[in-house]
Amino acid sequence: MSVEQKMVKLCDRWWTELSHSKSETMKPVAEEWLGLLGWSEGEAIFLEGAAYGFVVESAAGQRIVFYFTMPGQLETPSVMIKKGLDYCETTLMLVGAAQLEHYDYAVITDLNRTYAYDARSDELLLSSDSPNLFVRDVMEELLKENVDQGALVEARRDPASYVARQLRTWSERWVTVLSREPYGSEAVSDVIMDRILVLRFLYSHPICVTTSWSYKQQFTQVIASAYEESPASARRDLLRLMDDLHRIWQSDMFAPDDSVRRIITCSVVVVEMIQELALMAKNKFTLSTILESFNYGDASEKARVRLVPEPNDDRESWLGGLSTADFGKAKLELDVLEEGYRAIPYWFDRLLNTVERIAREHDLSTLISECTLASPDLGEHGEMDLFSWSEEQSNSHTKEPPSGVDLVHVCLSRLFHVWTASERQHRTARIVLLLHLIELYESDRYPFGVFPEVEQVITERPTMLDSDKTWLYQSRSASNEGWDAV
Repeated sequence: MSVEQKMVKLCDRWWTELSHSKSETMKPVAEEWLGLLGWSEGEAIFLEGAAYGFVVESAAGQRIVFYFTMPGQLETPSVMIKKGLDYCETTLMLVGAAQLEHYDYAVITDLNRTYAYDARSDELLLSSDSPNLFVRDVMEELLKENVDQGALVEARRDPASYVARQLRTWSERWVTVLSREPYGSEAVSDVIMDRILVLRFLYSHPICVTTSWSYKQQFTQVIASAYEESPASARRDLLRLMDDLHRIWQSDMFAPDDSVRRIITCSVVVVEMIQELALMAKNKFTLSTILESFNYGDASEKARVRLVPEPNDDRESWLGGLSTADFGKAKLELDVLEEGYRAIPYWFDRLLNTVERIAREHDLSTLISECTLASPDLGEHGEMDLFSWSEEQSNSHTKEPPSGVDLVHVCLSRLFHVWTASERQHRTARIVLLLHLIELYESDRYPFGVFPEVEQVITERPTMLDSDKTWLYQSRSASNEGWDAV
């Protein structure tokens, strides 16, 4: 009998006989299962949520933890993946425990369903719904001799396009569900989903933090409420977090919206959406993945997602000659219809670098007082400790310009503008710009106080821009030069 056949027989015997026996325990079955994979030496561990655990180390020093659960604790992997999810509740808890112990990989099985994760990158590497699928798709990668040779390191990761499609699958499913709720519509559901994406992105880029307020803590409370408290508490905590991002941190993405509030307040399914938000890996919530998730539908819109920014001599010349006298008089204008979405972070960075150079040469605080770095207003959450906040800023390794001006705010309010030709373009451009700003504020170059206004930067495109008129004029001139009068 082959090793594969022995593995299937062992798993079937556990599920049909031993798992129902009061005298049998998981331990000897788990050890036999590991032995078939070649793992005979290791450290036994015990963890709430797993009947048995076993830690091994590969020849390369990688620490792998195997968790064995009792029947009924694991969801079917293919069902979770079809929903766009990476975890079920049990695997989320066990992988979290593995990350706290700094294990490299976590394998979780009930001897029927199996999940294998890279605990460092938070990625689901392998999964199977049954013992037969396990020996076909997963077993070879977990054999000790293969792991020692780097099988898990070389295991195929999902390409970014697939991860983005999974995120889109999840987003579209919930937009459809919410639009069918009382007071729901597709437009309002899109607004809610945009907010949810930003909320999850902020969790991985925690710029909103003071000595007395932590975004991570507030977001974790929302998730915890969805799992542990009443549905009303979860919805109330979600609304409070959105309100705080607008009132305390001045993010116009979360400005009060009665339609959004009505759906979140009245819809019970919102709680399930919050729960699922915790069941997706962090690699789904990067700027590139979120942008790629908009790669669907109309061919021209799909092209705008992928379009690579092109050099523009006129813009480079304008940036090279930019001075304080030009602030507010002319702006770097982007046309999403023609240039796509990737042009937004590309040209904003080019503009920001230029303004940063100007700030080193001039005191901008005397010229642009409204863009001075501001502190968040905690209001009823407690008085802001200004001394502590300023100390945080001075110890944050930021290179704040001498003027104390928020240079990102300067660029947005005085020098940058984005034209969009449809509601979809407006939504996509807004989320791309906001997520890029969050990344900039998280870097060590630009100190963060509160969010600058984004909504005013993105407006509806007129039928013809000045650049269109210039192009038409040049085309006609070139056309006339090619003909002689008769």
